[in-house]
Amino acid sequence: MTCLSVDRFIAVVLPLRFGRFRKVSNVRYICVGVWLVVLAQTLPLLGMPMTHEEADGYVTCMEYPNFEKVDHIATTLIGAVMLGYVIPVVTILLCYSVLCYKLHFAAKKNHLTEKSGRSRKVIGVICCVSLVFVICYSPYHIDLLQYMIRKLVSSPDCADLTAFQISLHITVCLMNLNSCLDPFIYFFACKGYKRKLMKLLKMQVSMSFSSAVRTSPEGSSKDIIDGNKIALNSSIMGTTSERRRDVSRYE
Repeated sequence: MTCLSVDRFIAVVLPLRFGRFRKVSNVRYICVGVWLVVLAQTLPLLGMPMTHEEADGYVTCMEYPNFEKVDHIATTLIGAVMLGYVIPVVTILLCYSVLCYKLHFAAKKNHLTEKSGRSRKVIGVICCVSLVFVICYSPYHIDLLQYMIRKLVSSPDCADLTAFQISLHITVCLMNLNSCLDPFIYFFACKGYKRKLMKLLKMQVSMSFSSAVRTSPEGSSKDIIDGNKIALNSSIMGTTSERRRDVSRYE
């Protein structure tokens, strides 16, 4: 998402000065660099114990108390929060804020663009995506950051550790909710998503309705009645035409 915000910022605000960075050849190197940064963040986890057997025989996985005995865990997680959350969220908010200002200023200068409402819609989508991102990801990283700072300054007791562990379960669920909310935001904001989905739903409804009519006895009896009506009408029309021919011959 950080790379997307920078890409949109360059495309709208600085297209001439930094447009060369949006070429396919450069984008490939940027993607590889991002994956290398993510890999560097996850590499320390390979040397850490992921599971722990409790006193009652239960085995826990990826729980924070399992990492308490890891050396320099506080400084490592603080660095991970800074690199994986603070820098991206500042970059996203800064790029999207300048982008919204640019779109709003351009819409004021062009009355046709302002009347069409496209700029307002784009700004609305940007604000919604940014707001959902901040709401979903901030609680987890702020919670993690404050506990690690407290761990460096003082020694939290067992009650603090239990409260922190419970809060992690809630904030992780909220963080994963972001992946579920983004599709709804784009659906309600973009006509293309609405049109495609409504078309797909109409096709499904029409197919289910046609299959229900074929299999239902009422539909079959109705088809028979309609067929009898058509045959009766054709026979009446044929008899009427023959009578007209006979009358014309006598005349």
